[in-house]
Amino acid sequence: MNKNDFLLLKKLSEAFGPSGREDAVREIILDSIKGQENPIKIDGIGNLIVEKGDASRLIITAHMDEVGFMLTGYCENGSLEFDQIGGIIPSILPSKVVSLENGRFFGVIGATPIHFQTKSKERAELHYEDLCIDFGFDDIKEAKEHVSIGDFAVFDAEFDYFDKSRHFLKGKALDNRIGCYLLIKLIQSKAVQNATFAFTVQEECGLNGAKAILQKKSFDYGIALDTTTANDLPNLSPDRRICGTDRGAVISFADGATVYRRNFIRSIMQGLESEGIPYQTKSAVVGGNEASAMEKSGEGVIPISLSVPCRYIHGPIGLVSERDIEYSQKALAKIIAVLEGNRNV
Repeated sequence: MNKNDFLLLKKLSEAFGPSGREDAVREIILDSIKGQENPIKIDGIGNLIVEKGDASRLIITAHMDEVGFMLTGYCENGSLEFDQIGGIIPSILPSKVVSLENGRFFGVIGATPIHFQTKSKERAELHYEDLCIDFGFDDIKEAKEHVSIGDFAVFDAEFDYFDKSRHFLKGKALDNRIGCYLLIKLIQSKAVQNATFAFTVQEECGLNGAKAILQKKSFDYGIALDTTTANDLPNLSPDRRICGTDRGAVISFADGATVYRRNFIRSIMQGLESEGIPYQTKSAVVGGNEASAMEKSGEGVIPISLSVPCRYIHGPIGLVSERDIEYSQKALAKIIAVLEGNRNV
């Protein structure tokens, strides 16, 4: 990854963009693809759409939103009650740093210190009502002067190399700013002349952005660019691992929302193997992405899920292999070539 590509992914990762508040991410994408000869459209829900040539044959999506939080109430001591936007396990949250839009305020998620937790159940279970965000306000009056109920917050984290010698990157919102990066690079390459490219909103809240597009227009094929859970961790035996980092792009036969066409996936895999492009298959029927919305739309779009393996998604920091991003770029190009070369695949 060259310096410009690194800086692009850094901008995307560090941008504020929880579901429904994707504006800053969209602006980065617009700046990256400006100068395209094809018109760029932003629809009513906030999706950013580029159509090229016969745009009805193929749609490629990448969601812009990240998981986050919404402030829901004031506490007398000046801290704020909050709830999740997207799926975040509350047990990972104590002492994590969050920020409001435009970096207006930074806060720390607070919970009862372990020294004062007297029951084993209290230590084992944690719920959102047990947590607060401490912005450093002295009391409820000061809190009301600076923040409002309905304000959104996201994890605060710097994007950078985790281990440059091993090509690992760390940052927030890698789900799915990596997919956005891959789609930007594909548009910039001008290699695909017949497709709809869609940077979507509110995937984490129910695939809302993708559904809005797919309700209006029918497609033959769809590629959902996303990340997926890499759980290659020391406490899990290899047979329980869904996929791993540094092993290639991830192709799914089935996940928690979609069963993919077996022969179609086999033809894609054969194409990748013919080029020696590293890939792996998702070994558990869990999760889901915009392929589900594709499959259910119109007369039924034939979907494929292409994911970059990422450790610790939906947490404060994700970890990805730079090589897996490069493998996924190559896999995406080959998948499109297979579709273009086999009109009846």
